[in-house]
This record gives sequence, structure tokens and C-alpha cells, in this order.
Amino acid sequence: MLLLPGESTKYSSKTSLNKEDGTLYYTNKRLAWCKGDEQTPAVEVMHENFRAQQVSKGGKKVMLKISAAAAGATANPPTMDSYVFVWRWKDKDAAIAERGKFVTDLSFLSLKRAKSTSGQQTPNAGAQAGPSGDRSSATAAGTAAAESSEYKNVKIGAVPAS
Repeated sequence: MLLLPGESTKYSSKTSLNKEDGTLYYTNKRLAWCKGDEQTPAVEVMHENFRAQQVSKGGKKVMLKISAAAAGATANPPTMDSYVFVWRWKDKDAAIAERGKFVTDLSFLSLKRAKSTSGQQTPNAGAQAGPSGDRSSATAAGTAAAESSEYKNVKIGAVPAS
């Protein structure tokens, strides 16, 4: 597979997409699928465009469905693309283990994305604004109090303010 500048392949796996055989690659920048022995990806999802994944449970096929924002999508919410990769291996346990590598790293991308979006200030309906009207300081104080051992059994908001 042709790599982007500064890109390295973490691992790859033989899969099929739309009943065509190919190779699925996971790199430090994207998820890419090349048809047959081609070097140019027929599908590529940059890490920042990845949105969700689903795996098959039970059944005969070992599958991974991913959803991603369409490349260059400017709509809010963005247009989504979905791809279903199938491991057609004779050894189902080995196929599940191979798929697991992708699932683990894609889950990491989801967590990383969730952390980056949670860093943005969002209003907390239960938090009271401080003197400056800032809700984040009230939320941080409530979180710190909830994590402190002496406050673990106190229900916040149960006692009226004095």
C-alpha cells in the first residue's frame, strides 16, 4: 500500500469488502482497504473522520462495520459513509482475534475523540454558576467533592443551602 508522508503501517489483514477480496490496513493516520494486490486504497478513513464501529456476534461471518464522516464533508452533521469488512477465514477464532486488533485500536480512537470533545465547555444542568457565571468551576468543585472519600455517601443537592 502506498503510504502518506510520515505514515507507518501498524498491521494488516486479508478481508473482503462488497464480496471483493483485499487487504485492510491500520496505520498511524488512517484505516485503508486495498482491493486485491492494488497499492492505491479503494477505501480510506482518516482517524479524525472515524465515528463508530459494530462487530458481528455469533453467526457464520466475522464482520466489522465502520462508520465515518465522508471525506471533505462540510455539512453539520456530516454525511456518513459505512463499510462492512468480512474475514472469510476457515479458522473463525483466528479471524475473531485478527478483527480484535482493529476493534481495539478503533475503540481507542473513539475514546480519544470523546476526551477531546469533552474538553470543550458544555453546560451542566445540575451545576450552579459561580459568581462570574462560570459553570465549569462549579462542576469541577462538585466532581472533586464527589471523588473525596468523605463525600462519597453525600447526595449532592439533598441538603438545602444555608
